[in-house]
Amino acid sequence: LRVVFLLLLPKHPDCTLPDLRRVPRSIPHGSILLKIGSLRDSRGGSKLKTHTLRLIAVTNESHPAVKFDVFQRLNTNTVPLNAQELRNCMFRGTLNELLKDVVTYGPWLRILRKKAPDKRMRDEELALRFFSFHMRGLDSYSTPQKLWLNETAQKGMNYSQAGIDELRSQWERAIDAALAWLAPDECFRRIPVEKPVAINRALFDLTMMTAVHVGSQRAPEIRDKFRSGYETLLGDEEFNDLISRAVDHKSRTKRRFELWDTRVNGVLG
Repeated sequence: LRVVFLLLLPKHPDCTLPDLRRVPRSIPHGSILLKIGSLRDSRGGSKLKTHTLRLIAVTNESHPAVKFDVFQRLNTNTVPLNAQELRNCMFRGTLNELLKDVVTYGPWLRILRKKAPDKRMRDEELALRFFSFHMRGLDSYSTPQKLWLNETAQKGMNYSQAGIDELRSQWERAIDAALAWLAPDECFRRIPVEKPVAINRALFDLTMMTAVHVGSQRAPEIRDKFRSGYETLLGDEEFNDLISRAVDHKSRTKRRFELWDTRVNGVLG
C-alpha cells in the first residue's frame, strides 16, 4: 500500500500518507481495503479516490512464464532467490517433493563430497535436469532452459505416487550405474581428476542418460568399454569445447549428445 501511495503522491502533492498501521491485515480476494477518509487532507483523499490506477492481476491461472518473470522482477531485495528456489515456490507438488528427497541419496552426496544437499537447491535443479531429459527426451529441449525446466516442474505437480516411486527408482538406478564406471571423485567430471572440482553439468546429463538405460546390474560388465569411450571423448577438442561453455545452448546441447552417442553409447553395444 505504501508503494501505491508513493506512486500517486507526485501527481497529487497536496495528499499525505495515511497511518498504514490502521490498514487491516486481511485483504480478501486481492482487494485493497483502505479508508482513504483517514487522510488528513480531505481534498487529497478525494483525488486518490477518483484516480485511475491500472493493474495487471497475476493469478494461479496466469501463464507460468508470466508468473516466473514476475517473481524474478519482484525478487530483488536481500539475497535473490535462484531459479530452482522460485520453482519450489511456484510448482509445489509431488515432483517438487521428490526432488528434495532424491538429493539426499547417499551415493549422490558422496559424488558431491557433501553431507547434506545444497541449501540453495542447486542439487534439486540438477535432478530436475535429469528427469526432464529422461521423461521428455532430447527433442523436447528448448531455450531458455529455465522455461523448459519450468514446464517439467509444472507437469509434475500432480504425478501419482506410483509415478513418483518409479522416478525415484530410476534416479537411484542411474547414480548406482554411474558409480560402477567412475569413482565418486571422478563422476560427472573430466578425468583424470587432478584436484577437487565441481561436477560438470553437461557430463552429468550425458552420463545419467546412459546410466539409467544400462542400469546398475549390467553397468559393471561394461565398465572398461565405458571408461575407454569416456576418456577418448574427453580427448576430443570439439567435445571439450561443448562441455566448457554455453552448455545450455540448444544446438550445442544436441551436438554434444550426438558425439556422446557415437563415441560412448556406440561402443557399449
